[in-house]
Amino acid sequence: MEAFEKFIKAAEKCGWIIEKGNGELHLPSQYKNIPEDYKRIIREYARISNFEENCWFILNEDLTQSDPDIFAWDTFQKMSLEACGDEEERAEISAWWDDHFPIAFCVGGDYCYYAIELSTGRIVEGWEPEFEEVNVCAENLEEFFAKIVDDGNILLGDLFI
Repeated sequence: MEAFEKFIKAAEKCGWIIEKGNGELHLPSQYKNIPEDYKRIIREYARISNFEENCWFILNEDLTQSDPDIFAWDTFQKMSLEACGDEEERAEISAWWDDHFPIAFCVGGDYCYYAIELSTGRIVEGWEPEFEEVNVCAENLEEFFAKIVDDGNILLGDLFI
């Protein structure tokens, strides 16, 4: 993925924390259709985060974290489920998240995330408080990584890093 490689180079120049992974892949069981390109990223990188650590990509460490004080990979889903009024709404929210695998969080201002819509491969972005009301920001991962690098800067959420 050429755009991802350009993103990594730009992120390094912008002072992002980039750490290589160990080649392992740990995915929650409900996510079976994650694109191979993102699986490769999860295997190759342990950490991709801005210096302030308020914007990061979801990788193995996030997916296997059990510390309740750490911002978990499924925090936004949990917040939405806590706000549900009944079991029908909970089932709808759960089904929605089963088709949306979060790949990046930005929490430096309003809470924002990016996810792969598994049924289409598109990348969507969602914001608090209605996390499931999303905008399509790219048709695939390659386009997503191409769009977030602008003149050597990284554009994610409401952050220009």
